[in-house]
Parts: sequence; structure tokens; C-alpha cells
Amino acid sequence: MALMQIRIRSGVLSTRTEVMVVLPIDNKGFNQWARKPKYQVVYMLHGGGGDASMWLRETSAERYARERNVALIFPDAGGFSYYTDCAYGKDYWTYISEELPEMMSAMLPISEKREDNFVAGFSMGGYGAFKCALLHPERFSAAAALSGGFDLERLLADGLSTVPNKARMAIFGEPPKIDPNASDLYTMLKNLKDQNREIPLLYTACGSEDPLTYSCHCRMIDFCKQNGIPLEAHTSPGAHTFKFWDPATEAMLDWLPLKREPLFD
Repeated sequence: MALMQIRIRSGVLSTRTEVMVVLPIDNKGFNQWARKPKYQVVYMLHGGGGDASMWLRETSAERYARERNVALIFPDAGGFSYYTDCAYGKDYWTYISEELPEMMSAMLPISEKREDNFVAGFSMGGYGAFKCALLHPERFSAAAALSGGFDLERLLADGLSTVPNKARMAIFGEPPKIDPNASDLYTMLKNLKDQNREIPLLYTACGSEDPLTYSCHCRMIDFCKQNGIPLEAHTSPGAHTFKFWDPATEAMLDWLPLKREPLFD
């Protein structure tokens, strides 16, 4: 298993940033380098206040990837960005959704096919994962959220997560300026439904004792049911912690349509 710490310069962010990558290159069946094997890939988005290392440090994600022959990419989204081009800050949405996939595809042996590209996140990253898939359904075939902070309206009203007030103002402006078509997941889902476009596979899991995002989880389930949108939903005991997200990460990877074998053109 290869664990890579990559420092890249982002033109979008106008700074250097970190990306962590897991590649199962020493797995049985991946030694046919003359045939140039590629990997299915999951972009793993961290929660508020996190960084590129957070998921790897707190869960067994590397082992889960080895067992499933899948590449994992962990970008840094600036701690608190809500995967948004910030009103007073950097354009993290453009970086994560456009520049990063292009750079990773150029650097790494990962498939560029839609059927092999997935995105997942926890807390703030769950919102980012759904946003990536719903605004770029041509690129991602599935999105998964663990304790996803889906509701921007609640975030701005009462502090959905641990995003500080100053950070919320920097992200969304003061007063907040939000384009529902670009920021509200429910509007995005309705737009895809109304346009009869293919909606990526969607997955949500949340702990029933989660004081921050359980209501978001329930609202997303209800919305998808009411609008006839397929959604895989799992609720189990747990709070807004890695004690819940570690096993939830393994379950999420098992849900994804992973081929678990080398990909050859």
C-alpha cells in the first residue's frame, strides 16, 4: 500500500496545499505494470476544521482501501470553507471540483471514467460530497455523506456545526449571499429531477444521537422520498465523532460499486 503526501501549487487558491493519497499498488493483481493498471477512486472530503490528514489519522481508511483495491484522495479544504468559493477568502469549491480532479488524473494512475469516480465526506464534507456529485453528475457516479451537514439555511441561522461566526461571514458574506442553484442541495436535486438528468447514486448515514446533523439526515431522507429520488439511508446509534465515522467509512465503501480488481484499458 502506498501512502503519498503531495504538496502541490494550486493556481485557483494561489498557494501551495496538501493532498494525501492512498494507492493499493502492492496488492496482489496490481503488479502487471507493463499493462498500466488504473484504480477506481474516491475523493474523501474532511469536515469543518479538518485537513487532508484528518480521515487517515482517525479511521482505518487506508486498510479499508487496501482490502477493496481502491484509491482514496484526501484534499485540504482550508479548515472551514463549506466547499464554497468564499466571499472573503479562497475559491475552495473551484479547486476541489475542477482543478484538483484534473491535477490528480494527470499525476496518478486513476480512471477518469464516470463509473469509476466517487466522492464521500463527513460532516461539512458530506455537504461537499453531495454538492460535487449534483453539480458534476457527468464526473461522479456516486456520492456518500456521513453525518452530512446538508442544510445551509440552518447553518446560517443557528450554527449547524462548529463553524465559527467569523468563518461563516468569510464564507458566505454578511449578510449571506447564497445562490440556491449553486449552494442548496435540495434545489440541485430538484433541478436534476426536473431536467430528467441522471442523478448519481446517493448514500447518507448518521448517528441517532448526533446533535448537529441528525435532523439534516432525516430531512434529506424525507425530501428524497417525497420526490422519488433514490437514496440509500442508514441510521444507527452514534454521535458526531470518529467512533461513529470509522465503521461508517467501511460500510460506505462496501456500498460503493467497487470492482475490487485491476482496471486495464
